[in-house]
Amino acid sequence: MRRRLARLLSLLLLTTGTALGQTSTGSVSASASDQPSLTNMTGRSGCQSSTTTATWNWTSSATPSTGDTYRLAVYSSSSGCSSTVPALGTSNAVLNSDVLATPGVATGSYTPVSVSQMASAGGVTNCDYAYDQTVAMCVYIIYASGTTPALVATGTFNFQLAIPPAPVINSASPETSSISVNVSAGSQTDANHQATSGVTIEVLCYPATTGSSGSLTCPTPGSGTPVTGNPGNITCGGLTNFTPYCIQATGVSQAGNESDVHTTYPYTVTPEPFLSFWQVYKTDGGVENGGCSTGGAGAIAPALVAIGLLGLRRRKS
Repeated sequence: MRRRLARLLSLLLLTTGTALGQTSTGSVSASASDQPSLTNMTGRSGCQSSTTTATWNWTSSATPSTGDTYRLAVYSSSSGCSSTVPALGTSNAVLNSDVLATPGVATGSYTPVSVSQMASAGGVTNCDYAYDQTVAMCVYIIYASGTTPALVATGTFNFQLAIPPAPVINSASPETSSISVNVSAGSQTDANHQATSGVTIEVLCYPATTGSSGSLTCPTPGSGTPVTGNPGNITCGGLTNFTPYCIQATGVSQAGNESDVHTTYPYTVTPEPFLSFWQVYKTDGGVENGGCSTGGAGAIAPALVAIGLLGLRRRKS
């Protein structure tokens, strides 16, 4: 008897909760137009821009009926989503109108939502913070039947505002029409450079400028298209041989924040064609022309190569 009463009481509470709109919450995610490949994240540029928008996608915990609408709102992560639906026109409501729901469909999507308005509603007052800011995304359902509105989807959106420390160029080696640059990630030296996770490195090789005295200078930052990679060896290709190049590296966070210091290599590097064994021999003063002619100088060249190979074999042994 007691078990039956407990079950009936639980069912009654569940039914009453549903009638009052007190449903469990689903989830909501968003992607910003400046970097649509990222989910629930944007960087300083997206936070500062008045034109960057976000697309919200949610799975509701309630199945809407004809005439039901969704209301989108943002709160600070510390306070979380309010149980009370914000009125349109308030700071927390990020749209000026509600989104009409599709009857019988528990999912929804809407674009465009102003990212800067999301930041403001969530209490992000400065897009140049040295650390990240997270806001709470909230989706409410407004029932046409007059049933008490309910919070039906929640999620978080991260404003990645921290910038990465500047990377370090360890060495640079000239190759044929290219330069191989060895670079390592920078280390956090102060509170203003806290983005150290998911940081990639952009290496830029650009022609040096010749001054009036004939000396080479490296304008910083340089112009051109950088090569993106991870710490280690990154190669700048498509360069012009015998042209001095300046090299700089920049750290880029996951959300696109660049390090505020471009590390520039202390001297220029000049790509040169790779020289074969025969080219080195000629450069060092060799007079034989090689080839397969019989007798005389032409016969000496193959012998020189054979002697060189024999010497290499003996060294290996």
